[in-house]
Amino acid sequence: NFSGRQNIDGIYVKDAYRTADNEIRILYFQNIALRPILKFWNGATWAELSQTRVDPLMALFLRCEVEAHIGVAQLVNISNATESIFLSTAISTEKHRVKVLDVRPPPRFGAVEYHYPHKLGVCLQPIYYHADWTLFVQYFEFWLASGATKFYIYPHSASRPVKAILDFYQRKLGSNMEIIAWPDLPVSSRRRGDFHHDPNTRVFQVGIHAAINDCLLRARYQVKYVSMLDLDEILHVPNGNFIVDELESLALDYPEMGTASLQWVYAEQENENRDARFPHEIGFDSFASIKKPAKNRVFSVYTDFRKVIQRPERVILTDIHSTLLNEPLVSILADEEQKMRMNSEL
Repeated sequence: NFSGRQNIDGIYVKDAYRTADNEIRILYFQNIALRPILKFWNGATWAELSQTRVDPLMALFLRCEVEAHIGVAQLVNISNATESIFLSTAISTEKHRVKVLDVRPPPRFGAVEYHYPHKLGVCLQPIYYHADWTLFVQYFEFWLASGATKFYIYPHSASRPVKAILDFYQRKLGSNMEIIAWPDLPVSSRRRGDFHHDPNTRVFQVGIHAAINDCLLRARYQVKYVSMLDLDEILHVPNGNFIVDELESLALDYPEMGTASLQWVYAEQENENRDARFPHEIGFDSFASIKKPAKNRVFSVYTDFRKVIQRPERVILTDIHSTLLNEPLVSILADEEQKMRMNSEL
């Protein structure tokens, strides 16, 4: 969580991940008005993090002054990389200890032989002020029927019925459903709601891009394929195969694939559940009559967008429509002899 103890001079640290013996990646938000330099303790001295902006489009939205970053700590002495890391800034005398999650490759990892705990997982971007509980039932049941066995859910706020549905699936799925809290950034009560002093009023795209990149880090070596589809989106495979089978076939053709790029199509579906009061009243018959709307009813720009299913450990940075930066495969695949393109279309 974004705790008050992890707020360092305009920097709000979410989580830290050990991606290699000598590397820790840290997801954090930064107030661009202050632009403090985040540093880490490498065992002997303070060193600067290298950083990459998570949401490159943020610069187009001038009033969104809080942006997300992935910072990388390169460790000189790997024996000092235990379960936490100390962070500070160049203008601060305080230091803060942040827990580090271990997402390194398993021992003797080989991309061909390794058996992932989960073949297919889904990342659901942050849930803000949501009240339509029927959509959540549709979401879970669709993905369960499609073969998904791992769910990453990022709740910020929702109605009581939505929370009840999430609680039900949490009990049903157990550890196969991770609830990652996505609260407001910490702010004093007297500053809350003040546009000029409350960072939550100026977070670009409410942190969606930060959450999906956090999900990729969490899923490394746990899930082979991770979907980034939205709550109200479904996946149609024209030949009728399971999506996992299609992805496995694609991986055989492109063994170094990092991203499967999906055609994104607007569709019309009758809302047969608008009057449902209880989960057992929900129907799914309308899936059989989904149709494409007329072209003049869809903004042309949307016809060019894609959605993605990714191999988490092969992607460094993503947005909801495309992979922005791939992981160098030489650090992942053993005995790599030739480079094949990372992205392919499904």
